[in-house]
Amino acid sequence: MSAKWAMTGLIVSVLVIVPIAVALAQPQAAACATISYRGLDEVAPGIFASSDVTPGQKLDFVRLHVAAKRRIADTFGATRASPVIVIGSTQALRHLFPDSSSYAATIYVPYRSCVIVGPKGHDVDILAHEELHAEVHHRVGHWHRLAQIPTWFDEGLAMQVDNRERYIWSLEFGDVDSGSVKRWTSRAQFFTGDDAELTRHYAMAKEEVRLWLQKLGHGNLYDFLERIRRGDGFVERYEE
Repeated sequence: MSAKWAMTGLIVSVLVIVPIAVALAQPQAAACATISYRGLDEVAPGIFASSDVTPGQKLDFVRLHVAAKRRIADTFGATRASPVIVIGSTQALRHLFPDSSSYAATIYVPYRSCVIVGPKGHDVDILAHEELHAEVHHRVGHWHRLAQIPTWFDEGLAMQVDNRERYIWSLEFGDVDSGSVKRWTSRAQFFTGDDAELTRHYAMAKEEVRLWLQKLGHGNLYDFLERIRRGDGFVERYEE
């Protein structure tokens, strides 16, 4: 076999094997990347639904999506991200995205994000929360988000458009310990403990970012994210 054909065979093997390996190792990311080929109904541009979602639910969700985008825009300015959004029953979503919950989550691949919304996620607080995650991913870029954005900040920022009362830090608890919050840099560190502990993490991260935004100004958030996208270090920019 000539060197040319050997190289061609190697390239073809890589193109076949790598996607299969990714699909096996990260089935949720693989589903996000191939969502257009999963047999879903397109409710509106970028919004897909499983077959068990009723016409009324689809219409209500589109209205909810508009309200969530408006809340983000009213808080930080007009959005740019256009995440793929998938709605459906818990069972239908788990068939596409293993381990999906009945609420909502955001999945990321290098060129897009997918917001997965279960039956209990049809709520403007939850949807605005997830869509702000997608906005951060869009504005800083996939790799900078992975390398620079700590989980406590990502979650604390998303909580700024999530008004659920259980996640509001009460003054009766005293000041938030910034040092403790900033140790939750990874998902494994943030998403620990029972429900009460996780609620406390969300509330503390929300308060930490709220106080930071008071100094930065809500209208300057996107400029801050742009600086991260251009290569500035998160810690240096956050602490300045």
